[in-house]
Amino acid sequence: EIYTLSLHDALPIFGRELGGHVSEVLPAGTDGDVPVMVPAAGQGALAVETRENLEQEDPELAQVLSHIDNPVTRAAVTAERAVLARLGAGCAAPVGALAVPTVAGSDTLSLKAVVASLDGRTVLCESAMAHLDQAEMLGVHVAQALLAAGATRVANLQAGSPVRGERR
Repeated sequence: EIYTLSLHDALPIFGRELGGHVSEVLPAGTDGDVPVMVPAAGQGALAVETRENLEQEDPELAQVLSHIDNPVTRAAVTAERAVLARLGAGCAAPVGALAVPTVAGSDTLSLKAVVASLDGRTVLCESAMAHLDQAEMLGVHVAQALLAAGATRVANLQAGSPVRGERR
């Protein structure tokens, strides 16, 4: 079982003492902000992975952890990771993906993904919207559009992927 939450969700959990060390908060494209950049997939999300049968083995802990699971964050990360999976992109590929609710509290995600050349001269950008329940299909759709636009000609999408047989 994996529980997800955003850094914004985590602030009350981990305390606000770190706020004095933050010099700038980059707009993430939520609440009408224009994003400054499109980060790598899953950035700003935290995951807590537990053993498979946690609900049966330790229902009390499972109940505690259920309070940190954020369905919107889970859907956003699912959409972003689906972009990477469909592109076959490795961890060092110049690919960004950002999924956010169309409006705060909305059940619709807006996904923006980019593939860039290493020199930054060529940037492909695609976006789409879908219901939270369609997060994976949303990511696949946006990745397909990037592939159709020439993503494999713009960047080495396998950069950072393990070589066959290599363990990471």
